[in-house]
Amino acid sequence: MSKQTSVKPVTVGQGFCNIPVAQCDLMRVEDGVPLEFAVTQLNCILDCIKELAGDGVQDDGISSRKAWLIEFCLDVAQGLGHTIEVSIERGGTP
Repeated sequence: MSKQTSVKPVTVGQGFCNIPVAQCDLMRVEDGVPLEFAVTQLNCILDCIKELAGDGVQDDGISSRKAWLIEFCLDVAQGLGHTIEVSIERGGTP
């Protein structure tokens, strides 16, 4: 008889925001982060980006600092989203 355990899916570690001149990644998602937490964080980042962009529309524009922040958050969201995709493809086990 096989004993099946319920294991919550986790992230497969991956770096993102590559810095070619330094030959390294600026940011990284580590192995073993609960996938549910990673998805929640991604959703929060995307909600904040939407709010910042919406504020820019209502205020007839945004500052260059907010534009930079939106771009940075989009890079983080893209890296986190890619890590989540890879983790799901690999079955949520590092």
